[in-house]
Amino acid sequence: LFVCENNGYATESPLDVRQPEGFDFCKRADAFGLRSKNIDGNDVEQVYIETSNAIEYIRNEKRPFFLECNTYRWLEHVGPYYDHELERTYRSIEELNTWKEQCPIKKYREQLLTEGIIKENDFFNMENRVKDEINSDIDRALKAPWPNKDSLFDNTY
Repeated sequence: LFVCENNGYATESPLDVRQPEGFDFCKRADAFGLRSKNIDGNDVEQVYIETSNAIEYIRNEKRPFFLECNTYRWLEHVGPYYDHELERTYRSIEELNTWKEQCPIKKYREQLLTEGIIKENDFFNMENRVKDEINSDIDRALKAPWPNKDSLFDNTY
């Protein structure tokens, strides 16, 4: 399964100035014989359903699948800051805020609460368990020894 998390940018340039008019990642994948699908990467249920369908296809057909998930990158290209904090001007704070309103976690949380599937306290507890797990994994990684240099090319094809 090849997943393209399409955030609409190529480093710090909008895709429309880096790719020819009408460029389509799925059409490019199709040209290589891959089945493909373009979806809303901010729709949690759609991502789950389409990923499940793609995996079923891969397992049944023994063929690859390309899934393009349209979303947005909130922070800078490869760092921990917002672009406006670094005085970068290639995208506006208004654009960022528009996309923040489409946060998939926030939207799905509201949907689950509205439908009565989850209570506020359940979400709070789940969020804390995830944060604890992430912090535990970070701590374990920081304490782990560096890998042996002889393993540099392991699992590289």
